[in-house]
Amino acid sequence: DLAAQVDDNIIITNIQGDLKIDYTSFDAVGSSKAGSEGSRDGWIFARSYTEKQNINNLLSELALESHCYLLESVNPDSGINQFKLIALDSGSGDTWTNPAYADGLEQVKIEFTPLENVFTQFRLRYFYDYGKGDYIKEIYVDKNGFPTSATILSATEQTLCADAETNYKVSQLFEYSSRNIYDDATAERMLQKKIEWFTK
Repeated sequence: DLAAQVDDNIIITNIQGDLKIDYTSFDAVGSSKAGSEGSRDGWIFARSYTEKQNINNLLSELALESHCYLLESVNPDSGINQFKLIALDSGSGDTWTNPAYADGLEQVKIEFTPLENVFTQFRLRYFYDYGKGDYIKEIYVDKNGFPTSATILSATEQTLCADAETNYKVSQLFEYSSRNIYDDATAERMLQKKIEWFTK
């Protein structure tokens, strides 16, 4: 069972003990303690909840929007399954045996991203106004440019969009709406990660 304590942050606590959360992996991504800032330090998520939410859906949504992956894996020290958070851009990885086989079966399969999953235009809608029932803010980036007010997005993202269109001969829109993002810098950071990821 999970309980959420809402303050400046949402803290997930296992009321049966601390065994189900791999805190080290969560801290590596999100810790804001001085001297141990995680890879998502400076990201801000906020949300008004008007109805009950499934905790698994909430965590999966936040993982997607922070460009992370949430999984349950076995802790080798305790043998207990724990929830672990991995930043998709962390650069870390596992060591694989060569060949990566077990009992004659392939354990790893790598293939190129299909062209239908390569995008060249990106739109993020955020800052949801519950009174209006709509999003107030939007960021759009493609080969022709990015918002002039941007402080994190740059010509790098514009170039990635242009290169994807040239190299793969596709022109496709990635569109996403977030009720968790109200902060402009977080919106830009989220879109920056998606552009880097989905243009190749």
